[in-house]
Order: sequence, then structure tokens, then C-alpha cells
Amino acid sequence: MTRDKSSPPSSKMPTCMTNTARSSDAAAAPLPGRRHRPRRPTVASPVLCFLLYLLRHLAACHAATRDAVTPGNPLTANETPLVSGGDGNFALGFFTPPGANSTYVGVWYNKVSVRTVVWVANRESPIAGAVDANPDATLSVSATGTLAIAAGNNSTVVWSVVAKSRLANPAARIMDNGNLVLLSDGNGGEVAWEGFDYPTDTLLPEMKLGVDYVKRRNRTLTAWKSPSDPAPGPVVMAMDTSGDPQVFIWDGPTKVWRSGPWDGVQFTGVPDTVTYSGFTFSFINNAQEVTYSFQVHNVSIISRLGLNSTGNNGLLQRSTWVEAAGAWNLYWYAPKDQCDAVSPCGPNGVCDTNEMPVCACLRGFTPKTPAAWALRDGRDGCVRSTPLHCQEEGANKTTTTSDGFVVVRHAKVPDTERSVVDDMGMSLEQCRQACLRNCSCTAYAAANVSGGGGHGIGGEGMGCVMWTTGLTDLRVYPDFGQDLFVRLAAADLIVVGSSKWSSSRGTGRRYEGSSHDDDLELPIFDLGTIAAATDGFSVNNKLGEGGFGPVYKGTLEDGQEIAVKTLSKTSVQGLDEFKNEVMLIAKLQHRNLVRLLGCSISGEERILVYEYMVNKSLDYLLFEKSSVVLDWEIRSLADGRLVILDRQNVIVWSSPAPTRNVTAAAQLRDDGNFVLSADGSGSDNQSVAWQSFYYPTDTLLPGMKLGVDTKAGITRNITSWNTPSDPSPGA
Repeated sequence: MTRDKSSPPSSKMPTCMTNTARSSDAAAAPLPGRRHRPRRPTVASPVLCFLLYLLRHLAACHAATRDAVTPGNPLTANETPLVSGGDGNFALGFFTPPGANSTYVGVWYNKVSVRTVVWVANRESPIAGAVDANPDATLSVSATGTLAIAAGNNSTVVWSVVAKSRLANPAARIMDNGNLVLLSDGNGGEVAWEGFDYPTDTLLPEMKLGVDYVKRRNRTLTAWKSPSDPAPGPVVMAMDTSGDPQVFIWDGPTKVWRSGPWDGVQFTGVPDTVTYSGFTFSFINNAQEVTYSFQVHNVSIISRLGLNSTGNNGLLQRSTWVEAAGAWNLYWYAPKDQCDAVSPCGPNGVCDTNEMPVCACLRGFTPKTPAAWALRDGRDGCVRSTPLHCQEEGANKTTTTSDGFVVVRHAKVPDTERSVVDDMGMSLEQCRQACLRNCSCTAYAAANVSGGGGHGIGGEGMGCVMWTTGLTDLRVYPDFGQDLFVRLAAADLIVVGSSKWSSSRGTGRRYEGSSHDDDLELPIFDLGTIAAATDGFSVNNKLGEGGFGPVYKGTLEDGQEIAVKTLSKTSVQGLDEFKNEVMLIAKLQHRNLVRLLGCSISGEERILVYEYMVNKSLDYLLFEKSSVVLDWEIRSLADGRLVILDRQNVIVWSSPAPTRNVTAAAQLRDDGNFVLSADGSGSDNQSVAWQSFYYPTDTLLPGMKLGVDTKAGITRNITSWNTPSDPSPGA
């Protein structure tokens, strides 16, 4: 049967031909006295026809693509997924994971060619069968505001959200940040429930991880059980708010990764965060919430933080979508190395992947179980070599201590679960003093280093974190990281090796840290050894006493004679002066200076061990015991300098060069002036090329001048001895 040519077309294209003539005979009759002209049908242009078709098509597409479900207008499994408004970044719909035979409702990226699901509603209660077998499954909102997923065959509800109160004009809408919200009044009403409060395995920008005390929600990430099963697996990422808050990853009952606390810039266990460009990271710690979140500055960049059940490239991964490659680019992951495990070196051990083996004891500590340590099993950790010296005395609990601190730089600070966070306005020095006053304090660090302090790069951090237990899960990095100040007994504060690592026979390596900006090597003497060498600090061995304290002669077991300088309890000098002397003398090792052999610190005892000078000092021989004749030679050089040579003809002392060439001789005058003269007599001042009166020490003798000599170009000052036993210039 053929269609009559006059019948309307069956095409869906808009009718582009119309007849404007009236169809009635009366309307078609010609007017009297006027010639009749039949009207011709008008034809629309092809461009107009196409525009009309395009508008209808777009309207149909818009009607099919929506961002919300409302009462009486559910989303079915065989429909086009919801697409978020705005930029259309996310889609929500029904899906079946590859290799699975269940149906879920989830959220995925709308502009990523590889479907990547970031949130699942019914992960614990799927609909049986693949999505193709459940075309009538629905996501719906009731008139009272209940959001539900139901199987289509018998409308069995498998998942639902019931609003706390009845909602007016409720709607469930997928937002452009990936958040599914249940709200009242359709668009723009109050949010009664949101998917961001119930993360699954992915942290999106604006989504928060952590505890919301107002909503009484602990937002965690839980990995899928497998790539084909969105059900919650054993791998969980959660915020621990004990002590100084930090994030842990758990695999069942076992902690497998720790972020470290937030230091004002980043988590100390993620030290390369500062190198990320285009990201903003936020950590909120107040009475309302303890949460972590991130933002991406460029909206065209798609980035996510995902938790996985398998650790081929870490359990936690930060990925960024690369459109040109059509794939996700792995930006960062954890755990990534042996030191990322939780406390592989045990309490008071430190892990460093740049060393082998990776575990070492902190300075001042030795392995708790040497046999296990030798097998590179450091889980038992380390114990102190020297007990801390700290006592609380009197009713006011006044603390007396000789302890100090060594700094461990570039550290992921120890587990803060049992740490104490003090006043955030406290300076780093105030934190140090607070730790010293607390005999239980084992280490401290700045709580906030966002101003540049606490990293050893200038400035001071603010706030105070103190540890009162063993230091567990401590590691160091080549760069970045934070400064940790570890409390040590005074005996362990002096030795600073030329490397950050030192070796001890039978105990493996030890991480030294730094208690001073510069390094030195100095032996430690046992107090018993010193006592035996000096016959119990016998008065018969006492050589003298200065401002620091008494000095004793001693003899070591190998026969070496030593001078033992002890700090008197009545001395005004303290630990700082003691350290300064050690640092200064140890660095000034010279053949013409008395040599510092070592030191000993035990409790309040602070002792320096010097070489013993059998013939005493040069000043004693020159000024106090004139009968002693030195086997040194005083010689006048061709340039006019007066020099003293030892038996090896090494210059021990030299005078300044005279302003004119002379053939000089040296003489000690009766007035105490030691002169270098041209004629050798020293009687004529005109012949004097150099004289000691120009360079007074601590005494002004008759004939000696004090002040400025403009002709000679010198200033004559008197400077006291540093101590009665030390002629070096004092302050």
C-alpha cells in the first residue's frame, strides 16, 4: 500500500513546507472586481530546518541527562547515568565491576575515558546479577526524603538513607565535586545527608579525612576487597587523634604505615609534599574537627588519593589523569620503602634507607637484643647506654639535671600517639626548658614549622611536642623532614663523630645526630679510670686550682701521665662553659699547645683530661724558675725576626719582623724588657728593633707604657689571664 502524496510526511524532521491559504471555499473565492491570483506555498530555508532540528535534539538530550532524582522520577539501571551540573565532572549510575556478577550504584569521573569509580553507595549490599540483568533496579527518593536502592524484580530495598526529619520537596543530586547529596527544596535547600561523610576508597578534592565532632563522624578510607569486589577490605586509612594527630593505614589489626603528625606544612612522613605544585593541603585541628583535605588549583587537573588492597605500588596512591596518555599517572605512593613500615628499628632506633643496614641505634643507645640486631632484626630497638640524670627535689618539685639534647635533622618524628602537645605559642627554647623540667621527657620538637623553624634552616618553630616514652618509628631523610631533639645524659653529649654514623664493636652502627654545628672526635674516659689514675683524687697529686676547679696529676694504666681538670662544685662555671672549653681546645690541637686527651662525665662530675707537662709551662720557666736552662735556641734571622727553636729546629715562637734590616741579638734587661737590638748590647734604645714592653700581657712594669703609640702604630693594652692556670687572654 502506497502513501498518498498529499498525506503528511512520516519523517521526524520538522515540517518545512506550510500552506498559508485558507482551506474554505469562501476564503478561496476571489473578491469582486479583482483578478484572482492563487497563493504559492512558502518554503523554509535548509539552514532554518537544520536549526529547528538541532534545537529539538538538544532539548531531548537535556531532558535525558539530568543531575538529580526526585519523588516519582527515579533513576533506573537501564537509563543514562546522572551527570553533575556545572562542568559535568562526575556521573552517578548503576555499574558492575569487571569480573563481578553484582550491581552497584556508584560515582565515577565523567570525563575520564577509563571508568574510575570513586564512591560506592551499596558496597556492602549489592544487587545480585550484573547490571544488564537488572534493568529495572532503581535509585529513588520518596516524598518524605528517603533515598533508596531497590532491586527491580520485587522492589526489594538493598540500601537506603532515611532523613532525620521529613524533607519538603526532597531531591538527591550529584554535585560537580563528586558529592551525592540529599537535600530539601530540590535545588539549594538544606543538605540532610551527603556521600562525602561516608568515603569509600578514594579521597577527592574538598572531601575530608578525619573526625567531625559536630556530626560525630569518623571519615575513613577503606579499600575494596578486590578489584572486582567493592566490599570493604581489611586495609583502612584513618585519623588517630591521640596525642598529636596523625594518619595510620591498617591491614587488619596491624599498622602498616604512619603519616607522622602535621607540622604546619605537611605530614612529617610525607616530606616531599612541599614540592607539589598546583595543590593546597589543609589540616584542621580544633574542637569541631580534626581533618585533612586537599584542593587542586587548576580545575582541568584531575587528581585523587586512593587506597588499594594490594601493595604493588603502595597501598595509598596519589594519581593524576593524563589525557594525552589516556591513563592515570602515579604521582606518589606509600609505603614505598623498608623505612615506611611502622617502627622497623624499634624504640630508640632510627631507620635510614641511604645506609646499610637501614637500622641503627640513636646516639647514647645500644641494641636491646644484640643477637637479633646482628641478624638485622631491629624490632626490639635500643636501650640507653647512660641513665638520665634528673631529680625533682623539695615541695616545689624543683628539677635538677645535667642532661642535654642532641638534634636529629631531617626526621620523620617518632610516633606521637602518646606525646604531649603543649602551648602552640611556645617557642622552641621554651619547649626545651619545659622538657628539661619534666624528668619523664625523652625528646621534643616544634609543633608548627610553617614559619621556617624547626628544620634547621633558620628561624624557630612554634608550639611544643614532647615525648615521654621510647621513640618509636623514627626515620631520617636526605632532605626535608623536621628537627627532633633527643634527650641524652651528659656523658653522651660530648662525642660527635666526623660522620653522622659511628661504629661500635659488637653493637653495629649508631646514629650520632648533632649537638653542635661542627664535628669533633674526643675519647670518653670512665670515671673509675680517672679515679684510679689520680689515686682517688689524692691531695698529694694536686697540681693547683683555677676558676674551673682543682687540677690533679695522674698516670693511666699504660703509663701515660695526665693532668686531670675537675669542675668544682663551688665553681661559677657550668655545663655550657665546660662544653665550650671542650669544643675550643679539641679543635685547637697544635704542637705548641697543651693537648686535650678526652673527658669524663658522670652525674654531676665533669672532668677534662689533658696531657701532663713534665717541665710545666714556658711562662713558669721564664719568670718563676730562672735556674732552669731550656735546650731551646734563640736565634736572630736574616729578616730581623727573633725566633725560638726547639731541639728539632722547629720555630716555637717568632717576633714580628722589624721595620728595618738589622743584625740583631736578644737580651732580657733588668727591668723585665725582652729586647731585640742591632748591636747586641740592648743598652741603646735607638738600636732596639723589637721589645716585649710593646706587647704587655696582664702586668704594667716601670717603664712600660699603656695606650696608643701613633708613631709605632700599636695600641698597648693589659689583658688578664683567662684563669690562674691559663695565661691565655681572658674576657
